[in-house]
Amino acid sequence: MKALTITLAVLISAVLLLFFFNSESNVAEYPTDWPIVKASAAWKCSDTFGKFKNKGDEAPTNRFRYISPIYLGMELSEHVLYDTNVDPKWADIVELVATTNSGFEVVLWEEGKQLLRDRYKQGDFSCSSGWISTSSSGMNSTHIRVEWNAYSLKFAKASDGSLVMRSSYKNYGLFAFLIPYREQTVQWYRFPTAELPPS
Repeated sequence: MKALTITLAVLISAVLLLFFFNSESNVAEYPTDWPIVKASAAWKCSDTFGKFKNKGDEAPTNRFRYISPIYLGMELSEHVLYDTNVDPKWADIVELVATTNSGFEVVLWEEGKQLLRDRYKQGDFSCSSGWISTSSSGMNSTHIRVEWNAYSLKFAKASDGSLVMRSSYKNYGLFAFLIPYREQTVQWYRFPTAELPPS
């Protein structure tokens, strides 16, 4: 019995060590040279809405920091873009508009022409202290692995009026149904304010 207990303890320790050494974390802190986020307990989520440039800056966590383009339209409307012929890169402005049923709409504009209108209903998102949040999760499996993933998106307005977005992705799994692994990535995006051209 004692030998069995020791064996189980060794196996559990080995699994925990494998999980630790097979963990990859790429978590970015909010960039210190970006404007502060205005979200607070007194800030309403509807105050976050407005018009923003579709192309923004990304703050990754790699050692040699770089800025690469990210598209707001893709981040907010990815779930409907596959059913349309719209490429989010065509849009130059993305507008967030409050609706009468406590939801909001995402409108993609190209040179003053509306490309796409996507609606978020109550229950598709949550709102707390000025941050609007959406999330999704799921499980995938193949013949060599099984994994669970969770994705969340939070956005709020910064002091200069720009839209700040936090993207988080977590992935847990078993490779060969035996070796555990874990991945986590957090990135920050920032989209400046914009105005539609006169009609």
